[in-house]
Amino acid sequence: MQVRRFITIAATGMVIAAGAAGCKRSPLPAAQTVDNVPVVQPASTQQIEKEKMAKVLADFYNLPPLGVGVVFKTPDGEVWDRYPNGILTRDLKPSNKEVPKLGQTVSIVYTGTFPGSNKVFDKNSASNPLVFRLGSKSIIQGLSMGLSTMHVGGRRRILIPSELAYGISGQAGKIEPNQALIFDVELLAVSGESLEFPKDEIPVDQPLGPALPDAPAAATQPESKK
Repeated sequence: MQVRRFITIAATGMVIAAGAAGCKRSPLPAAQTVDNVPVVQPASTQQIEKEKMAKVLADFYNLPPLGVGVVFKTPDGEVWDRYPNGILTRDLKPSNKEVPKLGQTVSIVYTGTFPGSNKVFDKNSASNPLVFRLGSKSIIQGLSMGLSTMHVGGRRRILIPSELAYGISGQAGKIEPNQALIFDVELLAVSGESLEFPKDEIPVDQPLGPALPDAPAAATQPESKK
């Protein structure tokens, strides 16, 4: 009787131990399986929104600020503001209205010319303005950068170095490789929501660009812009 009782107790202990070990080996909690098939948990709302925003931002430049400009005077007395990225601007009509932000929709009238020859390669009219979101990759980066500090109602002449325009590729039949461009722009309106890149994506400053074409760089000593 004692031997039989010992065997019964030992067997019961083995069953309990086996059951406990089986629980430890379960790969997923019972609530995460249906008929032994793992249930895929839906992505969080925050993750979904983050992925949507990443897709939107992929269509935009992370526009660096123009930086601090210096005054640049041509031999004929024109005054331009020259920026570290090579862009030069000359305000033709001042304004103190709204300034556009990255991602907002802007409406502009423009005339594009080649420096030196003043040959027009593209233009539009107030009855058919160009409408786009500031920073969109459908527009050359330099134009968005030059517009980024304009005020609604203002007019500005923007010289864009080739690396912020069409670069070494140019535009077949229209713009030569490594061609700087000038745009006379009027900012008609700004609307819509702005975008913001993650804080850790800080752009690196670009080297100082070329002087105004056909004007000696040493014609006038640049002065710090106030």
